[in-house]
Amino acid sequence: MYVQLLSSALAVMMAEVADKTMMATVSSAIMMRRYALVLLISVLSFIIANITTLMLAVLLKVTIGFWMRYLSAALFVAVGLLYLAKEEEEIIMKARGGLAALFLLILTSEMGDKTQLAVLALAVRSEDLIAVIIGAVIGYALLNSIMILVFIKLAKRLIPRGINKIVGAVFIVAGILSLVI
Repeated sequence: MYVQLLSSALAVMMAEVADKTMMATVSSAIMMRRYALVLLISVLSFIIANITTLMLAVLLKVTIGFWMRYLSAALFVAVGLLYLAKEEEEIIMKARGGLAALFLLILTSEMGDKTQLAVLALAVRSEDLIAVIIGAVIGYALLNSIMILVFIKLAKRLIPRGINKIVGAVFIVAGILSLVI
């Protein structure tokens, strides 16, 4: 059990470094200034996406897997445009709607993502599916927690104003790159 838990936690942490879902979680936490709540929403999306995939892997791949890539890209571009169009204070004030958008963004972005495929591969080989899921969630939550803390410090020192423009541009680029790569 411990081997599966640790291996899935480490696999997810390595797969998520600089991944678009990590960028979405970290930038949303910084913009909304609701760090724990953003992390919780992101982790819940990750759990739902991975459990759904483990239960319906073949069906998703055949029927909607193709469209998830385009839906995810469109959501990233839309969120990026929103960040570019709004002032920082407006984004913070509309955090509730932003949390729902973040949930959908993470959920669709994880479908067929390298992290989800790593979890699926580990689950298929493992005799302890629960340990794989728990390890994956621990790895995802731990990495995103660390990165939120790191980027909070960076945002305060480097660019206290106008960060929403940078975040918006990152989202748009991530959306476009997800179609190309």
